[in-house]
Amino acid sequence: MRKAILILFLLIFFKPSPISALEIIHLPKTQNSLKLLHKSSQFALNEVGVIEKTNRNDNIRINEYLASVGLSPRNPYCQAGQYWSFLQAINYFKLDSSEIPLLRTGSTVSAYNYAKSRKVKIIISNTAKKDDLLYWRNGKEWSGHVGRIIEVMDKGWVKTIEFNTTGEKGKEGVWIKKRNIFHVINRLTVRGILRIDY
Repeated sequence: MRKAILILFLLIFFKPSPISALEIIHLPKTQNSLKLLHKSSQFALNEVGVIEKTNRNDNIRINEYLASVGLSPRNPYCQAGQYWSFLQAINYFKLDSSEIPLLRTGSTVSAYNYAKSRKVKIIISNTAKKDDLLYWRNGKEWSGHVGRIIEVMDKGWVKTIEFNTTGEKGKEGVWIKKRNIFHVINRLTVRGILRIDY
């Protein structure tokens, strides 16, 4: 009983401070950065409404996202979908895949770690921009999530394109979501932003 009272007391009086600023990793620009951003965003938007057949990461189109990063069907695909969108833009402009600003991986943790390990500019800010990639992580576990910002609103609220997320009537797939850059998603906390300069 005393333990329960203590826990209740801590929950009421010692709430963790909300995140007020994020780590923003600036990825280096190339001469094609701007057009790749625009075109990859179009490809991602065109995927909105793709849904899983049985809510088990299963759909022929989803298999294409996974194949773009070398993964087999039924794997998580939130990062793979973002990479796939850039790959389509690369193919559209007939550019070399080395110009894709993201690591070829299906792991959000690997993609973020790789970006951070490059000698890039890192700042702390409380402002998101259109086309930023917003990353979440589950503590120190090897799981997370990513969404691409398509609209910036007030007080940290944004709209994102997300792959492997829940949408209408509990259907998993590709959806536009309303998120806050300072809020958690279930057990996932915001890790930071990858920003592709142009």
